[in-house]
Amino acid sequence: MLRRMIGNTLVPLALLASVLPASGGRAAPLEIVVANEALAAGGQHVPENLSAFLRRLETVGGWPSGSLRGRAFTRPREALAYMRAGKVAFAILPVHQLVEGRKDLKLEVLGRVVGLEGPKAGYWGVAPSGKRSYAHIEETPGLRLALTETYDPQWLRVLMEGNVSDPARHFVLVEVPTSAHAVSAVLARKADVALVYEAEFSALKPRLDAGGDLAWVYASGPLPPPAVVAVPRWAPAADRKRMAAALEKLCKGEGADVCGRMAIVYAQSGRAETYDTVIRQYAQYR
Repeated sequence: MLRRMIGNTLVPLALLASVLPASGGRAAPLEIVVANEALAAGGQHVPENLSAFLRRLETVGGWPSGSLRGRAFTRPREALAYMRAGKVAFAILPVHQLVEGRKDLKLEVLGRVVGLEGPKAGYWGVAPSGKRSYAHIEETPGLRLALTETYDPQWLRVLMEGNVSDPARHFVLVEVPTSAHAVSAVLARKADVALVYEAEFSALKPRLDAGGDLAWVYASGPLPPPAVVAVPRWAPAADRKRMAAALEKLCKGEGADVCGRMAIVYAQSGRAETYDTVIRQYAQYR
């Protein structure tokens, strides 16, 4: 049975930031993609935050200045499409984008980054106050469910822990670009439940239950934190080794404040097995 929990989040409109390498860098800079809805909170500062993050990676990874260029997405779905069309060497991806893009991009997990939600995240459901009958949404067919991942029924089945065999038939799916749009759809009565990622959910706390106009109704099982991955076709083995080593130093010591600006609390290399369970779950619903 799915668990019920409390949480919170509201995220500004999605934005995209691109940072080119500094002049005088290597002829073919390595590109890194960072996908995280929480970056939207940085607003107009996202490009400068991303630039500082890239320079920090170069420093702790031992790359010459200008070796890395990057792009930040607050809509992870767009990040994966960008990776498939380009020559991205590295990425920091939410677990859904990891499992969806793993096979065709041959993604290699180098480590993980953990945000404010902690090492075990999840998806949370919110609805207008007084709708506690939605507590077990897998047992309530016909609900209008707003979320950003409706295009991927495999992932919905993972979130529902297999309790809903055909989400497209069980729910009326309302696809939205961001978690903020999902919550707005609920408040506008265009959806019954908004399903949002835990990191984006935290900003909703003041509006939950007695404190506001929203009620918590659902929580998925725990999910792994965002993964740091390499695309071996575009990331040489030596650079993959550098990136893995850089993760251990990234959020420590002088200059580590750039992690917070990128919604990261700490980073670790290795631990690819962290993602084994969700990878298997995703594969079984194909």
